[in-house]
Amino acid sequence: MSLPAHPLPVHPLSVHRACKSVALICGILLGVSASFARAEHADPAPLSDIVVQKLVRDRLPQPDPLPQALSRHLDEAASLLREVEQQNARPETEAAERETVLQAKRMLLSSKRAELETVRTEARTRLAATRARFAALGLTGKVEEWDDLASNVEQRFDRVE
Repeated sequence: MSLPAHPLPVHPLSVHRACKSVALICGILLGVSASFARAEHADPAPLSDIVVQKLVRDRLPQPDPLPQALSRHLDEAASLLREVEQQNARPETEAAERETVLQAKRMLLSSKRAELETVRTEARTRLAATRARFAALGLTGKVEEWDDLASNVEQRFDRVE
């Protein structure tokens, strides 16, 4: 089979229509793609202020629980001591009941002393670790200052006992 010597004649109007159709399709595709390209990003689930604040709070350094624990234990011990003083002020006629209450308060105070001793041990450990860091860095002036601070802390714990 051979190709005809002359291709079939194409009418110029049909070529023009075909070009217009292709141009129209290209224009539509370009318009649609441009509208997608210009569309701004819409966050499907924006974070609420509460979530953002929680995330920020979680990233912040947390306060040291040791001073808070010490303060709480001291407040509870002071409260127990006030209650013991109130029981001692009761009339002698209620001596049996007073002695029972005092015995319970003494046991609670004893447990508070143990809790304070735990806090004291933790404080000593932290003070020693910081002192060791200063010494390792060769900061002899800071080591001396830290030793003075540690001595003051020990004296204050001794006063509590």
